[in-house]
Amino acid sequence: MQPSVSSLEHICNAFNITLSQFFAADSEGYGVTLTKNQMELLKEFVKLNEEQQLAVINLIKTMHG
Repeated sequence: MQPSVSSLEHICNAFNITLSQFFAADSEGYGVTLTKNQMELLKEFVKLNEEQQLAVINLIKTMHG
């Protein structure tokens, strides 16, 4: 399964990063390095349908205020 651009935007918003940061090859000021937990979250997130993804994003947003 490949995520849609909309899904990738939602993922980036949840991690507070840009699409360019998401696709950056390294973390030397241009990209980000994801932790093991973040990678696991992304792997599971893309398996969800769009409605489920939005529910997860809303849950995350309520958790950090």
